Amino acid sequence: MTYRVISADNHLLEPPNLFVDRVPARYKDQAPRMVRGKDGGDGWSLDGSIPESTISLGGGLGSVNPGERIRIAPRGLRWDEVRPGNYDGAAHIKDMLADGIDASVVYPQMVYRAYTSLQDRDLGLECLKAFNDWAAGRLLRG
Repeated sequence: MTYRVISADNHLLEPPNLFVDRVPARYKDQAPRMVRGKDGGDGWSLDGSIPESTISLGGGLGSVNPGERIRIAPRGLRWDEVRPGNYDGAAHIKDMLADGIDASVVYPQMVYRAYTSLQDRDLGLECLKAFNDWAAGRLLRG
């Protein structure tokens, strides 16, 4: 196969309930989750606190294909405003094709914070496993 354009910096945004739904039952109450931030947008909380930083277009989040309508904001986006290509494998591949990208290297948006910042190292590892299982499933089905 010949690749003409390869993106070396694509990102997947973890969905709001990824960790709560996929970590072992004993960790569900402590699992990172997306909550409404102080600016009205949705952001990740590792400890139940209100996040200072919420979803933004500048943080590696794919924004707009030509003709797409989306609220452009440096921060404060809500989950329902996020393009499906940021978290759904089939939609991600469709966006890549629309943008003329043949292949890509894909990075997570948030799971690295859970893995490196949570005091409970076992919970951090379970979050990493949950992300890997989810991402492999999303991309393989795409």
